[in-house]
Amino acid sequence: MTLSVISEYLHISEDPKPLPSVKVKGDVSKVINEFISSKNPNLDAYFERDYVKFMSTEKGLVIPGNTVKGAIRSRLELLMDCACYDSLGNRPSKSKSNRYISIYHPRRKNSDRFDQYKSKYICYVCNLFGNAGLASRVNFSDLEFQEGKVDFVPIKGTLYEVVRKGSIFKGNVILNNPQPHEIGMLLYGSGYRGQGKWKTLLLGRFKYEMKEFGRIKFNIQINNADSYLNSFLTLHKGHVHDVEEDWK
Repeated sequence: MTLSVISEYLHISEDPKPLPSVKVKGDVSKVINEFISSKNPNLDAYFERDYVKFMSTEKGLVIPGNTVKGAIRSRLELLMDCACYDSLGNRPSKSKSNRYISIYHPRRKNSDRFDQYKSKYICYVCNLFGNAGLASRVNFSDLEFQEGKVDFVPIKGTLYEVVRKGSIFKGNVILNNPQPHEIGMLLYGSGYRGQGKWKTLLLGRFKYEMKEFGRIKFNIQINNADSYLNSFLTLHKGHVHDVEEDWK
C-alpha cells in the first residue's frame, strides 16, 4: 500500500490532541521557583517552545497502521447502508462538525437487506475489520516515510512538524481468507473507483479546517482490481453511495 500526499501539508500526531513540549531555560529548580513567584510571568523568558512532532518510530516518520485501518473502516461504514454502524445514532450528534456533515452527509441506516437479516448475519464491515467480539481479518502495517520533504509550519501559535506535497509513505496490507467482494470492499474504502483511478481522501489534523492540510491518495497494487471492485458493487448494489471529500 502506498500513500501519496496531495495537499500542501500532512500532519499525523501520536496524541489525538497533541500539545507542544517545552524546554526549560537554565537550571530547572531555579526557573520553576522564579516562574511560580512571578505575578505576571513571561513564558518565553523561562521556556523554549518546542514543536508538535509527526508520529515516528525508530524507523522514522510513520502513519500508524491503525490510523489507516480506522480511516478506511469509517468510510465504509459511512458509504454502505448495509453496515451496522450508524455514525449519528438515533439522533443527530452535536459532536460532529458542520464540515464533517457537509462532506459525508451521514445518514441513518435503512438497508432492508441488513435490517431484515441482522439477527442471522454479521455486518459485512465487521466481518472483515472485526469488532469487540470478532477478530479482524485485515491488518495494516505502519506506513513508513519513503521520500519527500519534512517541514515545520506555525498554526495558531504552535509549530507543527509536517510532510510536504508529493511525500510518499509505504506499508503492507494482509488479508486473511478474503472473499472477492471483501477485497473489493477494501479497495472501495481506500478510494479506488475503477480503471486505475483513486479518489483523494481526507486524513490527519486540520483536514476540516484548512484545505492546505490532509489530502492524500492511497494506492494498493493488486491484480484484477476492477474485478474485485465490481464483485463488491454488484453484491451491494443499491446500498453503496459515494461522496466528494472536499468543500468550497
